[in-house]
Amino acid sequence: TGVLFETASRLVKNPVIITLLLSLIWSATGLGLSDWIVRLVSLPGDSAAPVGLFAVGMSLSRVKIKGVRLVAFTAMTLKLMVLPVFVYLIFNELMHFNERAVVIATLVACMPTGIAVYGFAQQYQIGVKSTAATILLGTIVSAFTLTVALSLLN
Repeated sequence: TGVLFETASRLVKNPVIITLLLSLIWSATGLGLSDWIVRLVSLPGDSAAPVGLFAVGMSLSRVKIKGVRLVAFTAMTLKLMVLPVFVYLIFNELMHFNERAVVIATLVACMPTGIAVYGFAQQYQIGVKSTAATILLGTIVSAFTLTVALSLLN
Protein backbone atom coordinates (compact mmCIF):
# COMPACT_ATOMS: atom_id res chain seq x y z
CA THR A 1 0.00 0.00 0.00
CA GLY A 2 2.98 2.33 0.47
CA VAL A 3 3.79 2.24 -3.24
CA LEU A 4 0.13 2.77 -4.14
CA PHE A 5 -0.12 5.76 -1.80
CA GLU A 6 3.13 7.24 -3.11
CA THR A 7 2.01 6.82 -6.73
CA ALA A 8 -1.40 8.37 -6.02
CA SER A 9 0.15 11.33 -4.19
CA ARG A 10 2.57 11.92 -7.09
CA LEU A 11 -0.28 11.79 -9.61
CA VAL A 12 -2.34 14.29 -7.61
CA LYS A 13 0.65 16.68 -7.61
CA ASN A 14 1.37 16.20 -11.34
CA PRO A 15 0.84 19.48 -13.24
CA VAL A 16 -0.64 17.66 -16.27
CA ILE A 17 -3.24 15.92 -14.10
CA ILE A 18 -4.02 19.14 -12.22
CA THR A 19 -4.45 21.03 -15.51
CA LEU A 20 -6.73 18.35 -16.93
CA LEU A 21 -8.90 18.33 -13.82
CA LEU A 22 -9.14 22.13 -13.67
CA SER A 23 -10.01 22.23 -17.38
CA LEU A 24 -12.77 19.68 -16.89
CA ILE A 25 -14.17 21.63 -13.95
CA TRP A 26 -14.05 24.91 -15.90
CA SER A 27 -15.71 23.26 -18.91
CA ALA A 28 -18.46 21.85 -16.68
CA THR A 29 -19.32 25.36 -15.45
CA GLY A 30 -20.33 26.36 -18.98
CA LEU A 31 -18.39 29.60 -18.69
CA GLY A 32 -16.39 30.43 -21.77
CA LEU A 33 -13.11 32.24 -22.11
CA SER A 34 -12.88 35.83 -23.26
CA ASP A 35 -11.57 36.46 -26.77
CA TRP A 36 -8.30 38.01 -25.60
CA ILE A 37 -7.45 34.90 -23.54
CA VAL A 38 -8.21 32.66 -26.50
CA ARG A 39 -5.98 34.78 -28.77
CA LEU A 40 -3.25 34.87 -26.12
CA VAL A 41 -2.98 31.09 -25.82
CA SER A 42 -3.73 30.13 -29.42
CA LEU A 43 -0.29 30.93 -30.87
CA PRO A 44 1.68 28.71 -28.48
CA GLY A 45 -1.22 26.24 -28.53
CA ASP A 46 -1.14 25.96 -32.32
CA SER A 47 2.60 25.27 -32.29
CA ALA A 48 2.43 22.68 -29.50
CA ALA A 49 1.73 19.65 -31.69
CA PRO A 50 4.56 20.17 -34.21
CA VAL A 51 7.05 21.12 -31.50
CA GLY A 52 5.94 18.16 -29.39
CA LEU A 53 6.32 15.74 -32.29
CA PHE A 54 9.79 17.11 -32.99
CA ALA A 55 10.77 16.69 -29.33
CA VAL A 56 9.37 13.16 -29.24
CA GLY A 57 11.28 12.27 -32.40
CA MET A 58 14.51 13.61 -30.93
CA SER A 59 13.89 11.77 -27.68
CA LEU A 60 13.00 8.45 -29.31
CA SER A 61 15.82 8.65 -31.88
CA ARG A 62 18.24 7.43 -29.20
CA VAL A 63 16.09 4.50 -28.12
CA LYS A 64 17.82 1.14 -28.11
CA ILE A 65 15.43 -1.80 -27.96
CA LYS A 66 18.17 -4.28 -27.13
CA GLY A 67 17.48 -5.80 -23.74
CA VAL A 68 13.80 -4.83 -23.69
CA ARG A 69 12.61 -6.44 -26.92
CA LEU A 70 10.37 -9.01 -25.27
CA VAL A 71 8.70 -6.49 -22.95
CA ALA A 72 8.26 -3.93 -25.75
CA PHE A 73 6.99 -6.49 -28.24
CA THR A 74 4.55 -7.95 -25.69
CA ALA A 75 3.21 -4.52 -24.66
CA MET A 76 2.92 -3.44 -28.30
CA THR A 77 1.11 -6.65 -29.28
CA LEU A 78 -1.35 -6.31 -26.41
CA LYS A 79 -1.98 -2.64 -27.20
CA LEU A 80 -2.24 -2.83 -30.98
CA MET A 81 -3.72 -6.28 -31.56
CA VAL A 82 -5.45 -7.61 -28.44
CA LEU A 83 -6.97 -4.41 -27.03
CA PRO A 84 -8.75 -3.44 -30.29
CA VAL A 85 -10.38 -6.89 -30.48
CA PHE A 86 -11.60 -6.59 -26.89
CA VAL A 87 -12.89 -3.05 -27.50
CA TYR A 88 -14.70 -4.17 -30.65
CA LEU A 89 -16.30 -7.14 -28.89
CA ILE A 90 -17.34 -5.10 -25.85
CA PHE A 91 -18.74 -2.16 -27.84
CA ASN A 92 -20.39 -4.27 -30.54
CA GLU A 93 -21.44 -7.56 -28.96
CA LEU A 94 -21.81 -6.76 -25.26
CA MET A 95 -22.96 -3.13 -25.17
CA HIS A 96 -24.58 -2.94 -28.64
CA PHE A 97 -23.36 0.55 -29.54
CA ASN A 98 -24.17 1.90 -32.99
CA GLU A 99 -21.75 1.13 -35.82
CA ARG A 100 -20.12 4.56 -35.79
CA ALA A 101 -19.30 4.38 -32.07
CA VAL A 102 -17.91 0.85 -32.49
CA VAL A 103 -15.65 1.96 -35.34
CA ILE A 104 -14.41 5.06 -33.48
CA ALA A 105 -13.72 3.18 -30.24
CA THR A 106 -11.95 0.37 -32.09
CA LEU A 107 -9.78 2.77 -34.09
CA VAL A 108 -8.85 4.69 -30.94
CA ALA A 109 -7.82 1.37 -29.37
CA CYS A 110 -5.67 0.69 -32.45
CA MET A 111 -3.59 3.82 -31.89
CA PRO A 112 -0.05 3.31 -30.59
CA THR A 113 0.90 3.99 -27.00
CA GLY A 114 1.00 7.74 -26.43
CA ILE A 115 4.00 9.79 -25.47
CA ALA A 116 2.41 10.78 -22.14
CA VAL A 117 3.23 7.29 -20.89
CA TYR A 118 6.89 7.96 -21.67
CA GLY A 119 6.71 11.24 -19.77
CA PHE A 120 5.36 9.46 -16.70
CA ALA A 121 7.98 6.71 -17.02
CA GLN A 122 10.74 9.33 -17.18
CA GLN A 123 9.32 11.36 -14.33
CA TYR A 124 9.07 8.38 -12.00
CA GLN A 125 12.10 6.53 -13.45
CA ILE A 126 10.14 3.30 -13.95
CA GLY A 127 10.44 1.30 -17.17
CA VAL A 128 11.80 4.22 -19.19
CA LYS A 129 13.70 2.09 -21.71
CA SER A 130 10.90 -0.44 -22.25
CA THR A 131 8.29 2.33 -22.51
CA ALA A 132 10.33 4.19 -25.12
CA ALA A 133 10.89 0.98 -27.08
CA THR A 134 7.16 0.16 -26.91
CA ILE A 135 6.23 3.59 -28.25
CA LEU A 136 8.83 3.38 -31.00
CA LEU A 137 7.81 -0.12 -32.14
CA GLY A 138 4.11 0.63 -31.70
CA THR A 139 4.29 3.76 -33.81
CA ILE A 140 5.96 1.86 -36.63
CA VAL A 141 3.68 -1.20 -36.46
CA SER A 142 0.51 0.90 -36.06
CA ALA A 143 0.78 1.96 -39.69
CA PHE A 144 0.08 -1.67 -40.55
CA THR A 145 -2.44 -2.45 -37.79
CA LEU A 146 -4.48 0.72 -38.43
CA THR A 147 -4.62 -0.12 -42.13
CA VAL A 148 -5.85 -3.64 -41.35
CA ALA A 149 -8.38 -2.35 -38.82
CA LEU A 150 -9.74 0.22 -41.28
CA SER A 151 -10.08 -2.49 -43.92
CA LEU A 152 -11.88 -4.86 -41.55
CA LEU A 153 -14.19 -2.18 -40.17
CA ASN A 154 -15.30 -0.96 -43.60
